Amino acid sequence: MAFQYDLHENPNPNGNNKKRYHARPASNGTMSAEQLIEHMSKHNGLSKAVNSSILMTLHEVLVERLSEGENINIPGLGNLQATLSCPE
Repeated sequence: MAFQYDLHENPNPNGNNKKRYHARPASNGTMSAEQLIEHMSKHNGLSKAVNSSILMTLHEVLVERLSEGENINIPGLGNLQATLSCPE
């Protein structure tokens, strides 16, 4: 399956008529945790219970390490880091 994307026009602060665009990934929906666990089971042959435990452990470890100020790099997936936000 090919990677799908949409093109979006960039703002033009120079005021000239030159248009520039950038690509953004096009979402094909959102997979739930249960769907992810089922998909993992089909790929690795492990039970849904085992894959659920793996996912829960991953979540716990990520939250623990991120809350302690560490960034996490998962090759092929991305970089994770804690962020802050303030309500308006």
